[in-house]
Amino acid sequence: MPLKRTPPSTPTIKVMDTDTPVPTPTTSESEITFPFLRQNLHHCTSEPTLARKTSTSARKRKHADCDDDKLSLFMAELKDMIKEQNNRLDKVCSTVEDMRASFEFLAEKYEVMLNRINTLESDRLADAKYIKSLESKLESSERSARASCLEIRNIPKQPTENKVSLLDTFVKTAQVLKVHVERHEVKDIFRVKSKDLQSTTVIVDLTSCLLKEKIIKSFRSFNKGSSKLSTEHINIKGDTRRIFVSENLTASMKRLFFLSRELAKSINFKFCWTSHGKIFMRKKENSPLLQIYSEADINKVREDNK
Repeated sequence: MPLKRTPPSTPTIKVMDTDTPVPTPTTSESEITFPFLRQNLHHCTSEPTLARKTSTSARKRKHADCDDDKLSLFMAELKDMIKEQNNRLDKVCSTVEDMRASFEFLAEKYEVMLNRINTLESDRLADAKYIKSLESKLESSERSARASCLEIRNIPKQPTENKVSLLDTFVKTAQVLKVHVERHEVKDIFRVKSKDLQSTTVIVDLTSCLLKEKIIKSFRSFNKGSSKLSTEHINIKGDTRRIFVSENLTASMKRLFFLSRELAKSINFKFCWTSHGKIFMRKKENSPLLQIYSEADINKVREDNK
């Protein structure tokens, strides 16, 4: 609130005689009139405030100079960091570009290889189909060639054996089975190679499939009697051995017939035999007749009789 100043009152001067001296005042008028003014001046804040403002400005200038140096240093470091990061980013971009080019190259090679693999797979399937057809034709051809052949097993080999003596042995065996065989009805007779040289299999190639079937049928009927066909029936000296007569099957059919017989034993099938180069199974008399063409048929029969 502004200080109201009241003008001092004019002192009353008394007129005195000239002979009377005027007393000289010892105290200044201002001191008398405004004693409070000096006191207020002593308590005025103008001078200290100016001093504080001056020192504050100096300190601010010093701080400003220090901050400018730090800011310049920080900016220089920041520029260096940005430059280094840009260099690294350029290297990363270059590496990524190289990788992209490599991936594109690999993708092209992959497409080429994939097309080649698909072509090879298609060719393989076609070749496999063609090979299977050739195997089927070869198997059919072998069956036709063996259609009139017989296998006779467990006939001991004689020291002076030849085709003539072997033919005589076969004729004696047919006579025991009550089948008349003329010598000219045998196209060829020989032994196949085997580890057991004393009882290798004898192959008889006949001129007629009917004659072959007749001998096999007679052999099965003979074995149903009181005795089984053996070396004793054809007057071969030495230990008595059973003689087996069967069709001359191909290698694949022999394996399939072996698997079929093993299956028949495991699932209690009573009959398993071959006829005209084909394999048949029957669980019991008057049961449905099952023909085995491949191993898939064996697996099917096994699954159906679990």
